[in-house]
Amino acid sequence: EEAAKKADLEVLLAKKSHKTFAKSNYKKVYDKTQAPKYQDELFLALRKAIELFAKSANKPSEDAVAFFEELQEEAFQHKQELLSKVQGSAQRLWTSTKIFPGTDRELCSLINDAIRRDEVEALEHVAVLA
Repeated sequence: EEAAKKADLEVLLAKKSHKTFAKSNYKKVYDKTQAPKYQDELFLALRKAIELFAKSANKPSEDAVAFFEELQEEAFQHKQELLSKVQGSAQRLWTSTKIFPGTDRELCSLINDAIRRDEVEALEHVAVLA
């Protein structure tokens, strides 16, 4: 029985090791995703990505709301950028040093985690931010 479990694990690891960026769900989703043109598109993707992280990490939805609001407030400190350079705002959000409550994780860490997990539901929002 132990040998069977070990063999199953080796098969699973071999399958995972064959996963490449070119074959990833992230690449498929990213290739179909258009960059946000307006700030509401950016903020919707941001809010949904944060909500999905909170759910997957068993964090309270109140923490997700608080984190989103902190990032939104930071973005609005650069109002002109939000109006004319939404992609620049996405980059600014990516580099924010704000931390998700109860963790040591910045937004870039949450985005990278979603990309590593390669789950389509989160990637649809993360791709807008990338």
